[in-house]
Amino acid sequence: GSPVLARQLIIFLTFVFAGVAMALLVREVTGSEPAAWVAGCALAFCPWRFGELSRVQMLGTFYLPLVVLCLARYLRRADWRALAGMSVCLVLQALTSFYLGYFAFAIVGLLLLPSLLRRSLTVRQVVSITLALGVAGALLIPIGLPYARLRAAGVIPTDPYADPSVLAFFLSARPWL
Repeated sequence: GSPVLARQLIIFLTFVFAGVAMALLVREVTGSEPAAWVAGCALAFCPWRFGELSRVQMLGTFYLPLVVLCLARYLRRADWRALAGMSVCLVLQALTSFYLGYFAFAIVGLLLLPSLLRRSLTVRQVVSITLALGVAGALLIPIGLPYARLRAAGVIPTDPYADPSVLAFFLSARPWL
């Protein structure tokens, strides 16, 4: 019944989930438990997360490592459940924050680019991954279209970071201070 408590609990859980998700990914890829712990802590407590405490939706990054984990499992084991998990994680990431959702879809493409250039993926893998991405995208249409309409109508304001003066401010930062 307390919105403040709910918000604080959500913020806390994003730190836990981000750490666990990254640890699962690193353990899957490296097989090293210590590396998994270090990577999980590094993501959970990286400095930019503390700067985003006011924008809870930007803290929901824990689906990003899960997208990569599911893709890695699919490529290793050809398990359709891993692809379904990737689709679900893509949808959940986009529902958490559309900006992070765009990034999640881009991550899949970037991770597959070397394999596509080397032609090391089978036709079946390419078709399966494309289908999984398409299903995730299709599931987002019912939410994305009304958002786009409201944004075009000016009901939802544009991103303040798109203003060139804001970009100039960020570029003028001196991180060593």
